[in-house]
Amino acid sequence: AAKDDTKEERNCNMVWLAYYTLNVIKPKVYCFENAPTLMGSRGVTLRKKFEKMAKESGYSLLYYKTDTKFHENCQQRPRTFVIFYKHNKNENQVPFLFDFEDKQISIVDFFNKIDNDNLTQNEPIKSSPHNYIVIDYIKNRFGKDDWKNQERINGSLMKFIIEKNLLDDLISFIENECTNYSEDIKSKTLKYINHIKYKKSLDMNYYGDDVCYFKKVFPSVQFRSIPNMLHPSGERICSCLEYLSLMGMPEEFTLYGNSTNLPKIGQNVPVKTAKFIVEQAIKHLNNWNDDRGTETNVKFQDNIKKK
Repeated sequence: AAKDDTKEERNCNMVWLAYYTLNVIKPKVYCFENAPTLMGSRGVTLRKKFEKMAKESGYSLLYYKTDTKFHENCQQRPRTFVIFYKHNKNENQVPFLFDFEDKQISIVDFFNKIDNDNLTQNEPIKSSPHNYIVIDYIKNRFGKDDWKNQERINGSLMKFIIEKNLLDDLISFIENECTNYSEDIKSKTLKYINHIKYKKSLDMNYYGDDVCYFKKVFPSVQFRSIPNMLHPSGERICSCLEYLSLMGMPEEFTLYGNSTNLPKIGQNVPVKTAKFIVEQAIKHLNNWNDDRGTETNVKFQDNIKKK
């Protein structure tokens, strides 16, 4: 959600589509999703536009904030859904409220349900060579089977190394103990790590594509994170099939042009979250008739806070 009118271009298409849909198509329910910040102070300007539009078009309006992890998905992806409703003329124009849902599942349980015997699109995604060196280093220093039990390992392994002040030790490992990689790969990795050291010496953040291991819930699947997420076993990068499962696609679904289209996997709402939203809207439709009213009311629901 844009903070103010200076970012109008970011939202103009969404606003125009809402206006067109409400005034030309005139559906009983119109729903779309936006960033979680739409419910907060950053979304005030945009919300005022939607609420004015709803009043002029005879709709009530519900903002419903949720997270995909509450809908049987171990992916943390908070979003806000905007739902415009038509009402019966004799009813109070209060938006139909959604149920609250909390069906969380652990990473291990989620991945255990995926048919790993299905070889289609089940090869690990190709990752940056420096990520494999980092994995080897972590296993070497903290134990092949014990490293996952390190309390502070939950996210970027490189950030864990930085927090432990182990960058120099990692450099030493690459120079003296890392024998399974070409000199070119080792040289590029050392250059990358020294860049991180330089940024940290200036008290600056660095932004890199680094391998991550998560214990409870994955972050939002995005094009930058796809090549960097370790499978719960900690032995390999996740596969295309597993990312498709995280987005709720059936295992027989085929993503053509794998390497080209892989980034598009994360640019959607996972199926189970979308299914929940649609089912809630259907409850309204089942009690709807064509005697339309014009008064508008606005409600907010937060499935994360359950209020």
